[in-house]
Amino acid sequence: MILEQKELDTDLISDTCAYAVLVPEEGGEGLPFLYLLHGGGVSRNFLTNLQPQLEGAIDDGVIDPLLIATSSAGMS
Repeated sequence: MILEQKELDTDLISDTCAYAVLVPEEGGEGLPFLYLLHGGGVSRNFLTNLQPQLEGAIDDGVIDPLLIATSSAGMS
């Protein structure tokens, strides 16, 4: 899977929202999307830390291929 780290400008929070998304090597068109929520104060690096476990679960057939994203929205 490819880990992409990006930023999104929005009026919904006071600052730019940094986020990370895991995309399968083949692309993500038509795949389910999981917005992974974490506790306040945790960053998008949460997804970086989980990447090996998530890739293993997909490779082992425990979960189907999907797009996975999480944000660094602080205490929004």
